[in-house]
Amino acid sequence: MIDIKVDQVTLVVFDNNSQHEHTFWQERAQKKIQKLLHLSKLSELYSFTDENVKLPRGYTVGFNIDNATFQLSIAYHPDNPQIGIIIYFSAKAWDNYQQAFQKKFGKSINVHTLLQELQFSSLNIRLSRIDICVDFINEKINISKLKRSLESGRTELRYGKYKNSDKINPKNIQEDNLKKPYPRNTSQINDISKNFKTETIYVGSRSNNSKALVRIYDKKRELQERNIEKNVEDWVRFEVEFKSIFAHQLTSALLDCQSDNEAKNIILSAVLDKYLFFYTKSNRIHKISKLMLEQLENGIFSFTTPKITDNSLEKSIQYLIKGSGLLAILWKVDQIYGPRSSPKLLEYFYRIYTNTFKPNKDHLSWFNKYQKELKKTKKPWK
Repeated sequence: MIDIKVDQVTLVVFDNNSQHEHTFWQERAQKKIQKLLHLSKLSELYSFTDENVKLPRGYTVGFNIDNATFQLSIAYHPDNPQIGIIIYFSAKAWDNYQQAFQKKFGKSINVHTLLQELQFSSLNIRLSRIDICVDFINEKINISKLKRSLESGRTELRYGKYKNSDKINPKNIQEDNLKKPYPRNTSQINDISKNFKTETIYVGSRSNNSKALVRIYDKKRELQERNIEKNVEDWVRFEVEFKSIFAHQLTSALLDCQSDNEAKNIILSAVLDKYLFFYTKSNRIHKISKLMLEQLENGIFSFTTPKITDNSLEKSIQYLIKGSGLLAILWKVDQIYGPRSSPKLLEYFYRIYTNTFKPNKDHLSWFNKYQKELKKTKKPWK
């Protein structure tokens, strides 16, 4: 049996009113949290407390569920609106929320439906992390055997589509794998072993700030160590953690999702887009990947790789707007020296620029390299 699900979810909600982001941010954040709790129905399912709370790193004000055995946090930083409002569900919290929602309202809640419920005009929302699990129950997947095969080179990890493909095509993978080997995924592979038996395989590394990390492990053994018995012969979990740009791209796909089945195809496509195991010599698909492909109705999602272009100009402009405190300085000047004082400060900055700034070699090199391409882009002030 194959079971595909989302295991852990972290969402971040940003304020679209960036021109006023530092003004009364704490008051706005509190109001938005109440709105988020209402839209997600969390306020109807749980009692929240702000006492002795455990919050995600970087966030200092927030709420946890009162007397819960799991972590479900909603929080913000009063002096840093740039990091937005975080909603963090641990794996246990996400499972509890789904069950409680189903029981109270008689319908399911999934990542795509939650994202769609939380979208409203003055906010934008995205996933900052999503963990996807594929459970192989009684499928006789042997982790130690897979690790030995990877070490010996008999099996290798590849990507799930050709470089020029837009989507994964399960039929092509089945038919073409003997003709055109798929490009290799060179992610670092490590393992944890006990008594010469592999218990966990890791693909990727946290130390490299990886945006995707895989853990393949014996779920039955993990449950037994927690004194939880399941009536299964074997249970292997293939768990993928997507963060940053990968989580952002999944957000866009899930916001447009129309059904639970479509959502399942999206998250499974995401896994197979990055991770396919092949037998090296024959180019045939390894059992663990073949079983996942059999669950995929169509490859409706794949990650896009941005063109190798320079976006430092856009990033610098966005930093001036959202991260540098420039807008707060303009507000302070207007408050202290009177309305319309901020344009005079900007004129002062411009005089300094025209009278003193001289581009260095790095500036000139950047301009010569990217000017043609960037001149075709939309002007940032329009």
